[in-house]
Amino acid sequence: MKVAVVSHSPVPFRHGGAERLFAGLTRALDDAGHSADLIKLPARELTLGDLVQSYRDFSELDLSHFDAVITGRYPAWMIDHPHHIVWMLHPLRGLYDSYPTGRFVDTRLPDMPEVRAIVEMLDRPMPSPDPDELIDATLELAHAVGRSDDLLAIPGPLARAVVHRLDRIALDRRRVRRHAAISATVAARADYFPPDVEPTVLHPPVVMPLDEPTSVGDLIVTASRLDRPKRLDMVVAAFRRVEGDTKLVIAGEGPEEDRLRDLAAGDARIAVVGRVGDAELRDLYREARAVAFCPRDEDYGYVAPEAMAHARPVITTTDAGGPTELVTDGVNGLVVDPDPPSLAAAMTRLVADRAFAQRLGTEARRGVESLRWDQVIDVLMAPRRPRRRKRPRLVAVSTYPLYPQLGGGQLRGRHLLAALCEHDAMTAEVVSVSTGGGPVTRHRLAPRVAETVVPLSRRHIDAETDLRLVTGPVSLTDVAAGLMWKATPALVRELAVALEEASAVLYVQPYLAPAVLELAGGLPSVCDEHNHERALKSGMYPSNEGGAWLLGKVLEIERTAVRSSALVTTTTEADRAAIISEYRVDPMRASVTPNGVDTDAIPFVTGEERRARRAALIGRLGLHPSTAALGLFIGSGHAPNIDAGRSLIHLAPTLPHVDFLLAGRHSEELHRSNLPPNVHLLGTVPEDELELLLGGADMALNPIHTGGGSNLKLLTYLAAGLPVITSAVGARGIDAANAGVVVSGLERLGDAIERVAGTLGEERAVAGRSYVEANADWRMIGARFAEQVNELVLV
Repeated sequence: MKVAVVSHSPVPFRHGGAERLFAGLTRALDDAGHSADLIKLPARELTLGDLVQSYRDFSELDLSHFDAVITGRYPAWMIDHPHHIVWMLHPLRGLYDSYPTGRFVDTRLPDMPEVRAIVEMLDRPMPSPDPDELIDATLELAHAVGRSDDLLAIPGPLARAVVHRLDRIALDRRRVRRHAAISATVAARADYFPPDVEPTVLHPPVVMPLDEPTSVGDLIVTASRLDRPKRLDMVVAAFRRVEGDTKLVIAGEGPEEDRLRDLAAGDARIAVVGRVGDAELRDLYREARAVAFCPRDEDYGYVAPEAMAHARPVITTTDAGGPTELVTDGVNGLVVDPDPPSLAAAMTRLVADRAFAQRLGTEARRGVESLRWDQVIDVLMAPRRPRRRKRPRLVAVSTYPLYPQLGGGQLRGRHLLAALCEHDAMTAEVVSVSTGGGPVTRHRLAPRVAETVVPLSRRHIDAETDLRLVTGPVSLTDVAAGLMWKATPALVRELAVALEEASAVLYVQPYLAPAVLELAGGLPSVCDEHNHERALKSGMYPSNEGGAWLLGKVLEIERTAVRSSALVTTTTEADRAAIISEYRVDPMRASVTPNGVDTDAIPFVTGEERRARRAALIGRLGLHPSTAALGLFIGSGHAPNIDAGRSLIHLAPTLPHVDFLLAGRHSEELHRSNLPPNVHLLGTVPEDELELLLGGADMALNPIHTGGGSNLKLLTYLAAGLPVITSAVGARGIDAANAGVVVSGLERLGDAIERVAGTLGEERAVAGRSYVEANADWRMIGARFAEQVNELVLV
């Protein structure tokens, strides 16, 4: 795999254990057969504005040319990549365990909208996996108040609150494929990891090259950054109690260097030598009798395993954190109370007993030899294991949101999923995509059915726009999602997390099957074919090279989806036969699950009530009271519906006594200039207006002449008590004669409308409602579907 190891370069720059760790990890990845690169961006953290800008820089870093990315520190872990691995060293500790907790409050809140906006975001109970809103708001505040304002201080209460939220977003399970920590100490600290994450502990191996072990020397050595948490003043105070000629060498640089020199003054045995290179440090380890390393609550402490790898015992303290995970008292080192007398006694013991020091050092070397880079790489790069759930969980994938339910496919998906989860035996999550932009959103479709809607990335949308240059102006968001799903990292991470907990998958259409099969290829699946997609698209795509290429991709995706599924459902018998024949599907795995309606939710309106609603509808639309007939056609923005709308516009001048009401998204796609006066384009209508249309029209029209599957809206018409005139294509999937439906060719549609308009239609209305209740109610259809899924898929 091509792997990026990503970290920040501190400003001002300093070279420490983290820098050595990331360099060693990069080399180890190469040695393991991967192709790795170490990528660093400068990061400043003088003020909150500086730090948040660094989070922004990493969030915008394009690493799509890598197969995987490994990070270990803030702000680098804000990168967005579908295969993001975190091996945590630490967050900004000055805003975590070493800074007091508490909710941010600022006295200027009422007067500063920039502060108020941030507080409102921080008060939201669950962070969005999208950090941009909070980053933008914080940078706007920094611009408004200026760099020197106390609000932006680090450490400070606002900085703590903002950074905690950004880290919570960055480390969310939806953004990170695997969580690991360099020590159990780091893994156990409060708030370092999200509450639903259990990180793997992976102790880093020694990075520096090692020689064959030598006999212990005569020095007490310590090496680290010279600052207060390392407690080198305690080491100096302890060593002053040690008698004899043994020397203490302190290597490193940092803000405590001058103070340590003052503390060592007057004792010629103590040398503060400053920063040393790797070769000099190895020489010090070889000359050491023991290495004293006594920080307070250290993350890991690279000094300890380095000393142990050189066969030198480590003296540390009970509260040192990471080092105590490697050092066992009396076995490979000494672990003592954190005070100068205890530390001095340990030093004296090892100085006085060379053989004991040698024995501890030999065990120390043996212990750290088990820390191997190949084992670290195997764990970091291993696939994430699924979590076990108490009840089966279905993940449905869709190339359009199922909410709001504006079209037949959305209604079908919701009702089938609700039926699967009706008896508390299963839960379901829909992962869908949208072109609307904004953050990832979540909502509930039914009591145990949730939906996560992922906006397509700008990169994805731009690529789809480029694809239209080849194919022409056709609708291709669905097939483009199947081809370019990796271009939206948020989709990859949402799918990966959802599939990790899945028992089975439902393809609401086949197009996201390639994504599911790559992310979780072993899961059983159901492919719900609303339409025979290859046949449907062949009537929609242009007859050119681009159209032929795109149709070939549809065929590949559909074939992959249906052949890999344990159950394939279609809306009509004709589509089932075509799928079986074209893709060689086992007939026992293919069945018809027709479209349906919720008859309880659709009022059946006839007689005087329909005449009253008709009058109200005429008044609402501003039509003449003497209007002879109202013909209704409802359709989404799907190409066959747009074509049907054009057919009605063409027909309208020949039937001036009929007012044609065209509702739904398709009517927004039709040209409004030079419309016949009896054609009314209503656009997408709200629920109350839709109910008035269904209850007040005289007839429903369904002149569909292209497309596949069956027409759910035809069932809605019948349930509402509307006489229906449809084409043969529009009647697919129903028994037209028993439903009282008039089937007509487009060339005779006008005659059929004249015939129906001249009757009251009561008999047809009753026949239509009775047919729907007996054959097309969602409860009945959903129950049969759930039975098939349980029998063929969840076995």
